[in-house]
Amino acid sequence: MDYETLIQNFIDGKLDKSQETKLFMEMASNEELRNELKESIALDKAFNQKLSSYAPSGKATVGVFGALG
Repeated sequence: MDYETLIQNFIDGKLDKSQETKLFMEMASNEELRNELKESIALDKAFNQKLSSYAPSGKATVGVFGALG
């Protein structure tokens, strides 16, 4: 089973209940897999925070398009 894909799908909210159960059962006895989940969550959180810092504000967007006509 590809646990990396299951972890990513879990983070993205795309796992069905049976897949989630399989992932959690394996994580219960697999410290490496638990660490992988923690790292994936941290990376996802950091990426989303960085991405939002680069997004222009609504006011800036309106200003640019307003200037373009």
